[in-house]
Amino acid sequence: MNKEVEAIIFDVLAHPARRDILRLVAYGDDGASYTEVLSELGLSTGKLNYHIKQLNGFIEKNEHLRYTLTPLGMASMDLMLSLKEKPTNDFGKYLKVRKPVSLMPAMRWMAYILMFSLTIPIFFTGVQLYESLLKGGPIKGVLFLFAALASGIAVFAWIVYMVKNAPELLEHLEKRFYG
Repeated sequence: MNKEVEAIIFDVLAHPARRDILRLVAYGDDGASYTEVLSELGLSTGKLNYHIKQLNGFIEKNEHLRYTLTPLGMASMDLMLSLKEKPTNDFGKYLKVRKPVSLMPAMRWMAYILMFSLTIPIFFTGVQLYESLLKGGPIKGVLFLFAALASGIAVFAWIVYMVKNAPELLEHLEKRFYG
């Protein structure tokens, strides 16, 4: 097998959805139809269309409009089956799962630092507003202090909301960037 074909096979097999599509097509009676793959994998039509396009040369439609494996698809399945037949518990001591570094701890600490740095100005703005109200300060000054205090509290609340919801948002971003 030449290196270009190897690279193409490993690139196609890199995504779990494409491996699942190959398995469905290989193990289905006379292949698999588009709707069978769609319902079995639960992918959106757009994602399924993308992965089927990436599998061009690995699967093809037959005269019954069912996907079947090409010789390249069969070679890919042979590779997957050869790995499945090996005792994987022996691989564990040699295989180190590479997991990308998560952004979550750094983002959480940055948010905590920002929250702490906001509490000091919010506190002093609140004290100034209280003193202005007690002493009967100018209305423009009181309104300005009230607006500054309200803005600080709103930003603080937004940061608290983001810290609470950041795991889902960051997980989504990490999936987009790290695959």
